[in-house]
Amino acid sequence: MIVAARLNNAELIQDIVNEDKADIVAVGRGLIADPELITKIENGDLENIRYCIACNQGCIDRVLGGMHAHCLVNPVAGEEESRKLSKIDSDKTIAVIGGGPAGLQAAITAKDRGYNVNLYTNEDLGGKLKTVAVPPEKESFLIFLDYLENQVNKRNIPVIKKEVKNFEDIEGDAVIIATGSIQNVPPIPGIDNKNVVYADYTEVLTMPKLFVIVSNFLRLSKILRHSFSEKNSPFPINLRYS
Repeated sequence: MIVAARLNNAELIQDIVNEDKADIVAVGRGLIADPELITKIENGDLENIRYCIACNQGCIDRVLGGMHAHCLVNPVAGEEESRKLSKIDSDKTIAVIGGGPAGLQAAITAKDRGYNVNLYTNEDLGGKLKTVAVPPEKESFLIFLDYLENQVNKRNIPVIKKEVKNFEDIEGDAVIIATGSIQNVPPIPGIDNKNVVYADYTEVLTMPKLFVIVSNFLRLSKILRHSFSEKNSPFPINLRYS
């Protein structure tokens, strides 16, 4: 018997093997996310495992589109030859602005290469990962956030909580700006009205009435249907699909 699919927990994998619950444990996407997964399990190095979060964006989606696999949580996956990171001896400091996944990974990579790093953020670490993790079955995105925060702490990278407005607000010889992207706003009449909000779960809860345009990516309709039954919904829910 072979067991597979979404095995993103080392204790679960060990339990399956140790308790003879299956003859073989098959791991696919997990080895794209962290090629050293099995070695880390064998060595008990569980806190440094970079787990697959089952997003399918870099692997399955790309392969089905005729491209080679990448990985949302592993920036080197599929580009191992072109993204070999050499170690350097430097006393220079890199200032990373932004505490989301891009900023956290940039800080980790710069530190591993040999630079001093200062990480600046004006809010709690994680950026939009916490919003992305709201829909049902997307909680696994928080696994990636836990990993990134753990790696930053392990490397003793200073996290400086302040709003950066100009170069005088930071200390560094070079700057990496990782402050996030801007949402693509469709040209819909009335889109700039105050009663129109974007896909932030905490904002929609304050709306007295909700009209939702849903894209396939965020599947916001599933959030609403899952969170509010017709009996206890605080507002009427009107759904339209784009």
